Order: sequence, then C-alpha cells, then structure tokens
Amino acid sequence: MSSLQTYGKAALLARAGKLDIEKVIGHFMRVNLCSREVYEEHARQAWDTWKARSEHEWTTELGAFAHLVQPTRESIQYVTVFDRVHNIERQVRIV
Repeated sequence: MSSLQTYGKAALLARAGKLDIEKVIGHFMRVNLCSREVYEEHARQAWDTWKARSEHEWTTELGAFAHLVQPTRESIQYVTVFDRVHNIERQVRIV
C-alpha cells in the first residue's frame, strides 16, 4: 500500500473522529526524519500524482494468473435477450 493510500485512509478515519491526523503526520516526520514543510511537500506531490493517475481508466493484465481470479458481478457483462421457447426475457452473460 502506498503512503498516499495509507494517508487517505487515515484522513477518512480522522474525519470520522476515529484518528488524530496530527499523530499520523508526526509519525511520518519521525520515521522519515523530516520537517513539517518536507511532509507538506511530499503530501502535495503524492496528491498531484494520484490526481493525474486517476484521470485514466486502468486495467490489470493478469496473464497466466487470470484463471486464479474470479470476476466480480460488476466486471461481467450481460445482455437482455428474449427467450422464445419460454416466452420471457433473460440476462445472458457475454463471454
């Protein structure tokens, strides 16, 4: 998990009153032996990177490991077809 993802989760918890974000920032500064200014610059750059990357639609190519992953319902495409035998509409998975 990237530092931005970790910070993003921490920020959500802080907004919910479950975490003191200043303690998280203090921890970052202690671990990285840096000042608040360095932390602020790092956070700004990380945000800019996330924002730029989020403007693209990303896919993951699993190659030889694809058979190990079960698709989610959202990733499976369906179409509605009319079943003349049973006289009803059905959702059919596109393979």
